[in-house]
Amino acid sequence: MMNQPAWSWSTYEKSTMCWRQLWYVKHAPNGVKVKDDYSGAAAEEGTRVHEMFEMRVKCMRPIPRDYLKSSSAELYDKHEKFFKAIDKIRQQKKGKILPECDLTFRQDWSETHWKDYNNAWLRAGVDLLIMSDTHAIVWDYKNGSSRWVEDMQLKLYALAIFKKWPKIQSVKAGFYWVQTGGRDMITVDRSEMKAIEQFFHDDFLDERDEYLAEYEGRPWPATAKQDWVCKNCPAKDKCEDKI
Repeated sequence: MMNQPAWSWSTYEKSTMCWRQLWYVKHAPNGVKVKDDYSGAAAEEGTRVHEMFEMRVKCMRPIPRDYLKSSSAELYDKHEKFFKAIDKIRQQKKGKILPECDLTFRQDWSETHWKDYNNAWLRAGVDLLIMSDTHAIVWDYKNGSSRWVEDMQLKLYALAIFKKWPKIQSVKAGFYWVQTGGRDMITVDRSEMKAIEQFFHDDFLDERDEYLAEYEGRPWPATAKQDWVCKNCPAKDKCEDKI
């Protein structure tokens, strides 16, 4: 069997929508594989804001007031309040600040680099990581206006941090909502590691590996349960089982 692409939260999330869509995007042979289309104004705006937030953390310079076309003075102040708290941590040397931190592992949980296309098994890219001796805070910038919270995404980030830094005992992991300045956060303890690993094996990895063995080179089952999944699928022109 050929080397398979590493998984990530977005890979898991796609499997919950439709296994066939995941196969076309990640596992299909060259010439059959389709590209996930993240283009468009919203995607471009999200990339621009992420880059601007990254520079804000690195350089500690205020965000330009016109960084968002729809930003208000109130929203701007919320963002600056958020980043000034991070500036204070750096200035008081109360933690190590790591913007755009990429965590990549082989299947045995040994570390490798993001572009290790032959051996990388899991990739977890976090927007902002703040480290102390035994605790960590991780933030994921969310561009949508929704306050829907997916705890397991945050727990996957926490798991990756626990694997990389054995001294870390707890992780506060949260979403920072770009359009509102809102925050949602959970706390994950090291004692939860096995349960988090087991969840992803039971809900994703074991089934994915079965499909890899059974359907090598062929499309996986179509499992979409809602028509919007098919309507927005990048492989909709190739699939004969659309809802």
